[in-house]
Amino acid sequence: MSKGSDKSVFGQWFHTDSRRYNADRCINHICQAMMQLDGNRPAKDANGEDAIDHLERAMVRAAFLLFKTKKGKIE
Repeated sequence: MSKGSDKSVFGQWFHTDSRRYNADRCINHICQAMMQLDGNRPAKDANGEDAIDHLERAMVRAAFLLFKTKKGKIE
């Protein structure tokens, strides 16, 4: 989470970002990781992030999505 913290304000994932946004970001990170692992994208992207970085971010976004859903925060 700390690696992405410079892109968002504190609590944005819960108070501002929708469940759909978190789900879309999770899927995007998984796709990026798989393309890197398959050799269809460079091993490191323009931000210097590799497949492990993207998989870590996917896990965080999945956790955000689960937490928001459990708390009934649908927006």
